[in-house]
Amino acid sequence: SCPADEFEKFVKEHPDHTVISYVNTTAAVKALTDIVVTSTNAKQIVDSLPKDEKIIFGPDKNLGDYINKLTGRNMLLWQG
Repeated sequence: SCPADEFEKFVKEHPDHTVISYVNTTAAVKALTDIVVTSTNAKQIVDSLPKDEKIIFGPDKNLGDYINKLTGRNMLLWQG
């Protein structure tokens, strides 16, 4: 689960991060998001960003962890 108010606090703690969210989330969470991805295009989207870009990925921690492994990134993952 990803309550928008809690996700907003998390995002505000990391203002220098690009926020990527999985498509299967609420409109309120999407409103806090820079890029919305699907499981099919998540790796491609993350790979398209500069390697030094700081990223928050949420709310699907498992997908975020998998994309971290595939891309060698260290995205911050929503733990909620």
